[in-house]
Amino acid sequence: MVYVVTNRIPFAQSSTFGITHYVANMKNNTSIDLLGAFSKSVEEIFAACTAAILLVDENAKIRYCNDAVRFLFGYQDYELVHQSIDLLLPREFRFGHEEMFKRYFISPERRQMGNGTVFPCLNRSGERIDVCIGLNTLTLEGETFVIANITEAQESSEALARDMRRSELLRSRMNEQKRLIQVADASNSSVLITDENHQVTWVNKSLAFLLNKNIQDLIGKSLNEVFSDYREELYDLFQAYEDGLPLKRSFLLNVNGNFKNLSMMLSPTQSQYNLKGNVLYINDTTEFERLQHDLEESSQLLATIAKIAKIGYYTLDIETNELTWSDEVYLIHELPVGIPMDVDTAISFYTNQSRPVIEKAIENSIHTGEPFDLELPFLTAKERDIWVRAVGYIEFKEGKAAMLKGAFQDITHMRLSAIEAERGIRAKSAFLANMSHELRTPINGILGVSEILSETNLSEQQAEYLSVLSKSASTLLSLVNQVLTYAKLEEYPDDVHKSELSIYTLMQQVVFAHKVACERKGLMFSMRIEDDVPEHMMADGEKLEQILNNVLSNAVKFTVFGSISVNITRNSENELVFSVSDTGPGIREEDQEMLFEAFRQLDMSYARQHDGTGLGLAISKALVTNLGGHIGVDSVLGTGSTFWFTLPYELASVKSAQAVSVNIPPVLIMVTKQSKAKWVSATERLNVSIVICENETEVLQQLKQNDQIKIVLLFVEWLTKPLKVVKQAVERLISEQQILLFSYSKRGESAYLEDCEHVMYVDRMPDSTSDIEEQLLIVEKYYEAYMNSSSRKLEGKHLLVVEDNEINQMIFKEMLNGIAGKITIAENGELALTKLAEHDDIDIIVMDCQMPEMDGYECTTIIRNSNDEKCRNLPIIAATAHVLNDEVAKCYSVGMDDVIQKPFNKHQLIKTIANYL
Repeated sequence: MVYVVTNRIPFAQSSTFGITHYVANMKNNTSIDLLGAFSKSVEEIFAACTAAILLVDENAKIRYCNDAVRFLFGYQDYELVHQSIDLLLPREFRFGHEEMFKRYFISPERRQMGNGTVFPCLNRSGERIDVCIGLNTLTLEGETFVIANITEAQESSEALARDMRRSELLRSRMNEQKRLIQVADASNSSVLITDENHQVTWVNKSLAFLLNKNIQDLIGKSLNEVFSDYREELYDLFQAYEDGLPLKRSFLLNVNGNFKNLSMMLSPTQSQYNLKGNVLYINDTTEFERLQHDLEESSQLLATIAKIAKIGYYTLDIETNELTWSDEVYLIHELPVGIPMDVDTAISFYTNQSRPVIEKAIENSIHTGEPFDLELPFLTAKERDIWVRAVGYIEFKEGKAAMLKGAFQDITHMRLSAIEAERGIRAKSAFLANMSHELRTPINGILGVSEILSETNLSEQQAEYLSVLSKSASTLLSLVNQVLTYAKLEEYPDDVHKSELSIYTLMQQVVFAHKVACERKGLMFSMRIEDDVPEHMMADGEKLEQILNNVLSNAVKFTVFGSISVNITRNSENELVFSVSDTGPGIREEDQEMLFEAFRQLDMSYARQHDGTGLGLAISKALVTNLGGHIGVDSVLGTGSTFWFTLPYELASVKSAQAVSVNIPPVLIMVTKQSKAKWVSATERLNVSIVICENETEVLQQLKQNDQIKIVLLFVEWLTKPLKVVKQAVERLISEQQILLFSYSKRGESAYLEDCEHVMYVDRMPDSTSDIEEQLLIVEKYYEAYMNSSSRKLEGKHLLVVEDNEINQMIFKEMLNGIAGKITIAENGELALTKLAEHDDIDIIVMDCQMPEMDGYECTTIIRNSNDEKCRNLPIIAATAHVLNDEVAKCYSVGMDDVIQKPFNKHQLIKTIANYL
């Protein structure tokens, strides 16, 4: 007996109609007709089954029984349908059976029923029949069935197993048919099925969607009716359908206003020699064909690009050593396309010097997996010299190198262009170097002679004329320097030289001249460095100083009244932010972008009033970018502007803390009465000999009485008398061996400091022990500079000056006259070698680089290779008008010890020479 239990489907009175109705409603959707087509087969299976099959609803009522039930129990099906299942049970088993059935219905499971494997039942005559019942469950579409295989107890176990297999086969066939229906219905392909009468029995959703029709409207129609709108386009399809022949081809149809490429396959189904129907499969290939068309276009485009760019591809099977080339690779080699090629032959086209390079690169790539990208000289099959670029990478399979793939390109044209560009750069560099030399040499003459004249007795009018001459020459030098700086930045954009510096000290040095300029114009000037800005860092101090000077110069130049302030802070990106704010005319928003363009000024009237090339901010932008920062401006027309720039910074390495040590001779300092105690405490701890005065009168008295004092330190802000009066009084009392040093922070008196040789700018007056220590360290630095630059080092020394320009010869003589012991002039390198041979007492050589007969480079090389040890080790200082990096580097490369660039002043010349004596 088989129970099929359901809680959804109500069966009709007739058992045949019941199973048909049940199966037909298993999928009450688009699959109804296909299921109806095989429902008859399911009934035949139930009828042919030797086991008794019952269909029982949730109320334990029998709704269906097969023929085996009649044979086993003697009932006709109409006697059992709608009767309780208890009718087949002995009385002693009926009590509680209905409740037990309901519980089993809620939680069905595969198990045996009854006592062991035998269960008692009653036939129509009331006789007891022992049967074996095996239960199983099957769930389809959310409906649960209980299948019981019932046989008489005396049947063999083989018969029981056979019935069980039949039951499993029934379930399997039903599941398989169900899955096929689900797959067909969910398919992206459109499917249509007709019967032997040419009527549509089933279609899937995709076909209904394609035709924009309901499924029910298509069922029962003929193929011609389904595709009535396309009779002309589908003539071949209809003809094959009528003839019962298969067909496979594509059609272009206008479906709902859109042209679609539809691939159709008609497959007739036959039984023996009779046609049972047709299955029509339709695939929309519109997108596929569009992609295929796009792919073909892309392939053609890539082939064109490869041909124009002269680039091809290759693959090498590492295991088989099989090499494959694209057509372009053959063309680059100047070989017929498609001829067989092996690795050894391919590598033989590389030149002798490049062959080992490519072989090593390939071998390394295979062993390490590293890609390679090489540019190498190459010899084609027609023995034409070219340059190629070979790029390769490895594809791995199961951890082993399997394929070498890459690109191969003829880069001869690009290589020649690069060579030509390099030649252009070298020509530009040579031109700039020559221009620099030719411009700076006469400027050196003008400024040098002006400085010499300034030391002579001049009338007031002559001094005024000389001042105009010096200012004009300095302006010209500034313009030349800006143009050359911009050119150098173009040629050497990544030239960065970091060193440890103190931001506080650097700012002192930078702002001093600008602060003096502000005071001359009656402008307020202030500077603030936030506390979180690190004191010591690694940075390119030269470039930072140049940026600040450019921005500050503009602020001073264009601000007529008001103030200028400098601020240094640190932002959230851990960058330093430098800002220079002014109360100048301001800049319109639409003009702000042009500010940082080369050779641009917003208003040419400014150029006429203030001079300039318009390069300052362009250079600043290039320098800031070069250092990894950003630059910009915030401005309001008529109110003022704030120019700012950011720079990433790197903290200087932390050194082990050491006690502050100051090494200076006795110092005389004038301080306030309130700060005197702090100075006494600090100087005692530092073990510094200091004489502390509280006013100018005490200072002058101490200078008259104490001849041990070497340094006089005066804080301008603490002076009680005019700075000029104090300066003149102190200078009358000190000797050449003493230094007068001013510490400056007070506004209003700085104009008088321009004539002072030693001035240090401080942002605030010392009011703590650490401030005092910092002040004394700066004093130590200035004193060392004073001692090291002293002209006494040149006394009695014999200098050889190698210079071809007569004006420069005169400048050297006049600047060094009375300072050096002896000066010998040589007009070129050959004469310099002669002078060296004639004089064995020469102490140092100042060498021009560009001279006739023999230049300074060649002369230096000969000296450095001399057999005479004293001559070979003589200090040589280049005095050159060349300022480009390559030219300066060349000086050091031939053995020169230092470089002083023209134009220079007397102090720079003496200081540089003194460093090597």
